[in-house]
Amino acid sequence: MIESLSTWEKIKTDVLIVGGGFGGLWASIKAVDSGCKVTLVEKSFAGKCGHSYFAGGASQVLLPEDEIDDYVYDITLGNEWIVDQNMIRAVFEGSYQRLKDYEAFGINFQKDKNGYVWTKARGTQNVKNIWPQHATGATML
Repeated sequence: MIESLSTWEKIKTDVLIVGGGFGGLWASIKAVDSGCKVTLVEKSFAGKCGHSYFAGGASQVLLPEDEIDDYVYDITLGNEWIVDQNMIRAVFEGSYQRLKDYEAFGINFQKDKNGYVWTKARGTQNVKNIWPQHATGATML
């Protein structure tokens, strides 16, 4: 027979984040940086769950010399026009700053004399993958 638990712990928090994958961890960091008290809930181990842990670590980044409309078109086309184009635009508009945030966290990306080394994202004409140097998704998390 299982006895019912009669004790609950109440937690007061400004921000509740559900999920400890890359998105949840990133949201937690940004919320703490904004001065919020953050509670992150994860069914497993934060940073070792979700797809990001198993990924290669590449980031799709709109570099300063790239055209945002080309990126939005590529992603929209690749998703057969079933995507929020404003959201895609917003993500790419912030992507270069996210790359700089990663670097501030100590993650180095492959570079040569011309700048970042990149590969074309699969299925696109313009979107660039920027690769970490000696890191994977697990390392980045």
